[in-house]
Amino acid sequence: MRKTIKKLLAGVLVAVCMTALFAGCVIETPEQAARNAAGNSYSTASSSENSANTSDSSPSESSESSASSTSSEKADKTTSESKADTEKQESASSSSEKSNGSSSEKESASSASSSSKPKATAKPSGGSGSGGNSQSSQPEEDTLTCTLSVTCKTVLDNLEFLDPTRKDCIGDNGVIYAKKTVSFEEGETVFDVLSREMKKNGIHMDFSFSPVYNSRYIKGINNLYEFNCGSGSGWMYRVNGVFPNYGCSQYQVEDGDTIEWLYTCDLGVDLGRNY
Repeated sequence: MRKTIKKLLAGVLVAVCMTALFAGCVIETPEQAARNAAGNSYSTASSSENSANTSDSSPSESSESSASSTSSEKADKTTSESKADTEKQESASSSSEKSNGSSSEKESASSASSSSKPKATAKPSGGSGSGGNSQSSQPEEDTLTCTLSVTCKTVLDNLEFLDPTRKDCIGDNGVIYAKKTVSFEEGETVFDVLSREMKKNGIHMDFSFSPVYNSRYIKGINNLYEFNCGSGSGWMYRVNGVFPNYGCSQYQVEDGDTIEWLYTCDLGVDLGRNY
């Protein structure tokens, strides 16, 4: 009995389940099927259109994005090129300014140097249009002069003591070098003046150097030597009427001096020298 009731309950449950199942599954009519087909095709078409729109929009958007990126790159290039051109122009202008500055500095330096240099003055000319002799604007340098003479007149009074081989050495009436005004340089000595003038006029002169007195001693002029006219004979010099007590190479000549070279036969006594 119980088994039978269970089977009935089971059958009832199965029937209920089947009824519920059949109630959920609605049988479509032909009109509903057509409507459903049309709706599916419409949804399919719309989905295809959406896909088409999506496919169409993506290339355009990509092309637009690529175009925008290209244009931005071109703009960047243009900007960089313009910056480069600007920098070149600035560097060129700065270099030109530097060159102009250096040239202006050179011009100013040259003008300064030209202004600092003294202008050359034309030398006066003595042509026919000068109207006479022109004088130099610069004064001539003062020339130092003195008078020089060389004589041996004392020999004429002592011919008996003269070496016969020296008779032709006493000159004309005892004058070997007549009194003459000569020029000299500052600082020159009596020896310098005598040596230069004797050499200039071809007159023989012989001398020696004395270390004791640090001076030069005149031994002979015109081949007339010491001791050629007695034991006390020889050459002496006098400046402005005075016999100096030191050698001729130590006596500095002054402007206007009168220098006399004299031959003595008696140690200067015959020339008026007083010891």
